[in-house]
Amino acid sequence: MTLLCRLEEIEPNRVLHKRLDNGLEVAVVSLPDATLVAIENWCPHRGGPLAFGKIQDGVVTCPWHGFRYDLRTGQVLGIDQTLLRAHVFQLTVREGQVYLVS
Repeated sequence: MTLLCRLEEIEPNRVLHKRLDNGLEVAVVSLPDATLVAIENWCPHRGGPLAFGKIQDGVVTCPWHGFRYDLRTGQVLGIDQTLLRAHVFQLTVREGQVYLVS
């Protein structure tokens, strides 16, 4: 497991952008139902920074070309592109700390 952040750093429906020591960039979001999700910070389409995209109804929209991804599954929405899937990380919270599991 990798320590990502403190739980209190994550504001509801806002993106927390984290760069880990190994160079991995992650966008962390607390959804309206308080579910925490984390998605890799690059769009599979052309590498756009998902952490800077619009978040609405559990979906992030890439700021570069408008590709939309389900934050829970990473699946691209609105087009028939089964190969476009953003990497979603499993998270766990322990004693107020948020960790990446995968």
